[in-house]
Formats: sequence, C-alpha cells, structure tokens
Amino acid sequence: MNTNRLSSTLVAALNDQMTKEAHASQIYISYAAWASARGYDGIANFLFRHAEEERNHMMKFLEYILERGAEVTVTAIPEPGPNPASVQDCFEKCFNRK
Repeated sequence: MNTNRLSSTLVAALNDQMTKEAHASQIYISYAAWASARGYDGIANFLFRHAEEERNHMMKFLEYILERGAEVTVTAIPEPGPNPASVQDCFEKCFNRK
C-alpha cells in the first residue's frame, strides 16, 4: 500500500538536504580532528558539537521522510576536502561552506 504523502519533487529535495547535512557533519568532524591533533581542544570541542548538531538535522529529515511514507535515499557524500592550513582557515572554511 502506497502511503507516501509527499510529492516526488519534495522527496528529492528532502533527501538532497539530508545528504547536505551529513556532508556538513563530516566536514566538522574532519576539522575537529585536525584541531584536536594540534592541541586546539576548545576548537575541537566546538567543532565536534557542531558535527553532532548537523547529524541531528540529517536525522530529522530522515524521520520526516519516513513518517510521511516516502522513501529515504542515502547517497555517498563528498570527502571533506583538505585540512585547514591554520585556525583562521579552519573557521573561514566552516563559515564559507556552500
């Protein structure tokens, strides 16, 4: 029985946003690990918390899709990219993500 209450356009957009949230989480995790390895524990903690927040956003999209009877599509996310060159570069990359 088809219980999907969302249009195919909306399902595609929600799945796309879910992937973007997963990618953002991955970037924050990568940069947090970079900061931690350099002894920037406060920055690492800040970034790890943001990674978890992005993951929570991803899960909210996933749950929303499922609760409305549509199909979740989990796709591969891009690599986070190169490590920051400095603390300033780290935050510039975080704030200028697209």
